[in-house]
Amino acid sequence: MADNTLAFYSLSLAVGKEVKLIRKISLHGHRSNVRVLSFSSDSFAVFTGDSESIKMWSRKTLNCIRTVETSSPVQCLCVLPGDRHILAGLEDGKLLVIDIAAGDIIESISAHLKDLKSIYMLPDEVKIIHFYFYCFNIICFFFFKQQLGCVTGGGDSTVKLWQLELVILPNTDRKVLSLLHLKTLELDENVQCSRVSPDNKLLAVALLDNTVKIFFMDTFKVIVIIVLSEFI
Repeated sequence: MADNTLAFYSLSLAVGKEVKLIRKISLHGHRSNVRVLSFSSDSFAVFTGDSESIKMWSRKTLNCIRTVETSSPVQCLCVLPGDRHILAGLEDGKLLVIDIAAGDIIESISAHLKDLKSIYMLPDEVKIIHFYFYCFNIICFFFFKQQLGCVTGGGDSTVKLWQLELVILPNTDRKVLSLLHLKTLELDENVQCSRVSPDNKLLAVALLDNTVKIFFMDTFKVIVIIVLSEFI
């Protein structure tokens, strides 16, 4: 059919018999152009998004495992560490937290006023603190990981910093993943892309006016402005 579906009908030549639909295959692929794609950490699952849904695929069998309907076109995808959740940015500015196993939207956050174009997980940085005890001549090392988070950029000319946390659902003991908004960087142009340096100290933002601005992550103070040429 024209809408990318396949249908099987039972047709009898007897007078008065109705045509009976036996089976219909309609969710085997996207019905519009695929805009984003992301792999799981083990590369066994592939996640794709189009103008109306997010699909989860098995790389081995090439079958669609899950389909999650969205309220507007998908602009960006990010698979969280552990391969249990997906973050999806939509054209209407919503940020979705999706449970991969259940194929459900856990939370829909109004992250930006316009299209959410960029999601980037903060690098998993391990910090080391050492102490030296002079009286015992002992050196102690303490290792800890920085709490996971992400940065998002949107068409409302803002970059937002988020922290991942577990919250308890009301009237239940079930814990689900959520996002806590920490702070916002306001800019003069629409954000096209945002990235964080491996040491979590610098934030790079690509803007619609062909410039890339680099900020300190802790203070959001700009340190470098790169002007890109419009011609190659």
